[in-house]
Amino acid sequence: MPELPDVESFKSYAGSTSLHQPIDSVTVNNSRVLKDLSGHDLERALTGKALVSCNRHGKNLFLELGGGPWIVMHFGMTGFLKYYKNPDESPPHERVVLHFDNDYNLAFDCQRMLGRVSLTPDPEEYARAADLGPDALEVDRDTFVQTLKGKRGKLKSALMNQESISGIGNVYSDEILYQMGLNPKSNAGDLDDPGLDELYRVTREVLTRAVNYQTDGKNIPDEFLLAHRKKGAPCPKGKGKIETMKVSGRTAYYCPSCQA
Repeated sequence: MPELPDVESFKSYAGSTSLHQPIDSVTVNNSRVLKDLSGHDLERALTGKALVSCNRHGKNLFLELGGGPWIVMHFGMTGFLKYYKNPDESPPHERVVLHFDNDYNLAFDCQRMLGRVSLTPDPEEYARAADLGPDALEVDRDTFVQTLKGKRGKLKSALMNQESISGIGNVYSDEILYQMGLNPKSNAGDLDDPGLDELYRVTREVLTRAVNYQTDGKNIPDEFLLAHRKKGAPCPKGKGKIETMKVSGRTAYYCPSCQA
């Protein structure tokens, strides 16, 4: 599932390709991805306007239309954006397509149709209504510590709780715990203030580096668990092999030697 670093790369992609171009028309190939509006509503809101800025909160991308409102995109398990001109370059599962007056198109592709496209007058209002916690890259240290301090349950689940901290999913919660040397079944409430301070530092470092390799097209750092995310693969720290376990119904990847 696209997480914060992935959606940040989608934000950069849309910003570098699709701004300040009038929208001639909108095609909705499957209305199942629309949330609380019809295809006609979407086309009426977008046609004749241009995208003027991009924003992100957690796993949600916001595209501002001149004069409002904002398009909201959540990418589900398989969603991504594709900007193209020639029809033979169109992605295979485009569900919503914006057609610009320069003959280019921006497609919301979503194979498994678990993503959503909607409209909002204000991204902050949307985040509040959706009970989204502070963005994992924008949250300050004190808020991060107070949010997770004394949490019950597993630390991995706490990191993935979008109402607490928004943007971290299964992949990057594993990465953060690996870099911390903590077992995925560690209890959130076991971390003291220095431990939570370190968790904040590592979370920011992991997400910042991930954003850099996503947006700049660089290779995943070899010391990241993500570069070796396969059961039985050698641990990048050279201390064992990668294993899996279930935590709150999700498959976690970890190294038993590094994360005892």
